[in-house]
Amino acid sequence: MQVNRNASASSFGWEFQANAAVVLFVRHIRQASAVRVEGARDDIEIILEDGSRVYCQAKARATNNPGEGSTTRFYQALETLKDDLESPDCDAILYVTNDDHPFGKTYDIAALHEDAELHFSELSDEVQDFVKGRALEAGIKADDLGKFSVRVIGFYGDDESTRRRIIMRHVENSLESINCLSAVQLNKTRLRSQWGQMLQENSSKLDLSICISKKEFIWPIIVEACEVSHDDKFFDECDEDLVGDVLCAFRRAIDSQSERFSLTTKILSDYQDYRRACDGSRSRVKTAFIKDSWKNYIGELGADCLDEEEQRVLSGLVISKVINRGHLIDSVRMEVGL
Repeated sequence: MQVNRNASASSFGWEFQANAAVVLFVRHIRQASAVRVEGARDDIEIILEDGSRVYCQAKARATNNPGEGSTTRFYQALETLKDDLESPDCDAILYVTNDDHPFGKTYDIAALHEDAELHFSELSDEVQDFVKGRALEAGIKADDLGKFSVRVIGFYGDDESTRRRIIMRHVENSLESINCLSAVQLNKTRLRSQWGQMLQENSSKLDLSICISKKEFIWPIIVEACEVSHDDKFFDECDEDLVGDVLCAFRRAIDSQSERFSLTTKILSDYQDYRRACDGSRSRVKTAFIKDSWKNYIGELGADCLDEEEQRVLSGLVISKVINRGHLIDSVRMEVGL
């Protein structure tokens, strides 16, 4: 007998939904503006730049038997997707599952195994007939199936690295597409965890209008790229107690920028203006810029309550990290359409 080894099928489903949202938002990141988990209409809603939405029904298989209960899950998804099609902002509808047999074992579509997406028109005639028949039963018009796609995301196993390997692949691919992996070493596992936590927290918001913006979603990449530790060379001439206080202030300051890139944009713009007016090596110009400009950013860093020495070191550290990661920051903004 097949045994369900997951402690809770419902918690497994919640975890799949959040991780599926990571994959789907990353896939649409260039044309998307925000994402909502457990939205007003559907499990996952991708809000596009033009205001239209991709509505996604996420259904997870928690048993050890692929195909078990898959047709029931598909029928249930169609009931909600039918209502989504009635919304004037509906750009597309998507059924996403972790089951390699999303339409039952009768229809084994090898191209969908583990990690793939197919539009209705890409399905075989036999499968199209099946989907069309079930859709008509749910009240979906045949013409509306031009908006339908199915997505399989491999997500199963007691071992976390096994269960999340497909999710990690998408995280890595997204970073490679914006040249992040070659520019700096990022903790990809921590980044996936941050994204998953953001999306799970988003699903708990009672105000269904609260979404995660693209800027908010992308910001953890910048946070990871600007990671600082006690042994950072910037602290070579600082007292150990000061280092600890500044590190705490640095993490609070950089986290508070989550919804915007305004501070990084301001620093990089100011630095470029300063550099054009100065002679000398990049290192000397950067040092001079920090010395002359650190007071300009205290308010935006929320550092007014710190003493002057802490303000100086904190501001200087932020300026240094932003300048050093300027190319990566610009690359991220350009590639994701910010």
